[in-house]
Amino acid sequence: EVRGSMGSHARQVEDANREAERKRADLELSVGEREKLKEELAAKGKVIEAERKANVELREVRAKVESDLAAVQDQRISLAKDLRASEDEVSRLKREMLGLKEESEAAQIHLEKMKQEVSAANSSVQQGAKDRAILASVSEFA
Repeated sequence: EVRGSMGSHARQVEDANREAERKRADLELSVGEREKLKEELAAKGKVIEAERKANVELREVRAKVESDLAAVQDQRISLAKDLRASEDEVSRLKREMLGLKEESEAAQIHLEKMKQEVSAANSSVQQGAKDRAILASVSEFA
């Protein structure tokens, strides 16, 4: 019976050794998987960090673009105001030019009248001189 119990005990030890060997193999496998997961996690962490940096850069670029856009919009508003002011100035100058043209035409008409009056006065002076010359010649004969 001791032999049977020894055989049984040897089998139990052998079973326990096989179980321990299996558990050690599972543990080594688990450690290997754990190392592999650590490497994958580290790689994914690097990807995430790179994406964070890219997002920060994108936010900075977006802020710059928005700032530039706001400046362009302000400039556009300013230029539109300047354009309206220039158009108003052009309209004012056109009205002023039209007024000056009308004044010039009126002055031209007045000048023509003055020329006619001067011409008439010259004719009258010449006629008076002729009349005096005739009177003077008639006075000499009388």
